[in-house]
Parts: sequence; C-alpha cells; structure tokens
Amino acid sequence: MSTGIYTLANDVVYNQLVALLNSIEVNAGKETPVCVIAYNDQLDKVRQEIATRDNVTLLDNPELFARWEEFSYRVWKTHPDALQEWQAQGMKTKFYRVGENHRYCAFDPQSPFEKFIYLDADTLLMNSLDFVFKQLDESDFVVYDFQYKDPAHIFNLASPKLL
Repeated sequence: MSTGIYTLANDVVYNQLVALLNSIEVNAGKETPVCVIAYNDQLDKVRQEIATRDNVTLLDNPELFARWEEFSYRVWKTHPDALQEWQAQGMKTKFYRVGENHRYCAFDPQSPFEKFIYLDADTLLMNSLDFVFKQLDESDFVVYDFQYKDPAHIFNLASPKLL
C-alpha cells in the first residue's frame, strides 16, 4: 500500500510550502513521499522547488480536478444560502475558493497514495507522523485538527445546532 503526505499549494504560498517540505524532511525523513496538489495554475516556483526534491511530486490533473469540483458544487448546492451569499459578494467562480476543493483529489483512486496524511501548506511538521499512520491501520479516517484563530472559517457561529 502506498503511503505519503498531501498538501495543496501554488506560488502564492510558496514560502509556506518550502517551510512545510523542510519540516517534513527533518521530522519524517527525506524519503517520505509528498504530493503537492495544485491549487491553480500559478505553479512556476512550486515546479522549480519540486524539481529539487526526489520525494516530492505535483498532482496537476485538470480532468481529476473537474470531477471533484463538480462533486463540491453539488454539495454546496444543498446549502440553503451559501451560493447566493457568495454571488452577492461578487464571487466570479462556481463557488467560493474552488481551488481549495482540489484537496479532495487525495481520495481519488487515480491519486498516488492509498493511505495518506493531508497537511495544509501553512503548517509545519514538528514530530514524526508514525502515530497517525499507525492509527490509519486501525481506522479508515483520522482527524487531528484544532481551529483556534477563526472558528467561523469552519462553523456558522450563529447556528442553533452549534453547542
């Protein structure tokens, strides 16, 4: 079974990507496979960086992205008002931050890793990930996240369903 780390990036977050890749190299090892999923087509610096690292590849597959964008769009259409609110704010794409949905390609059978960890490009690996990979031997899905700065990024804080 192929294992590795996914992240999502473009040239806008290039410096954060380099910091993440360096932290993976130090704390997980130079041989740890990493796949950078393209956020969009701004990838010149990202491609140059990947070319210097034997363990890092780029996932930039428009057909695969289109499939997951359509999936995300169908999901967002079920929300009672998200699409209308984004359109009222002047959004020019099908839905908000389309490129962020490229991360879902990690779940696609055409993607390189069967067992994986996803890390945002603006994070750093501070220790081994062995405990997470071991947990994936026992569970299909593991979440290890903490939203501190802006819970509204994840939750509707006015929702009566939120405790």
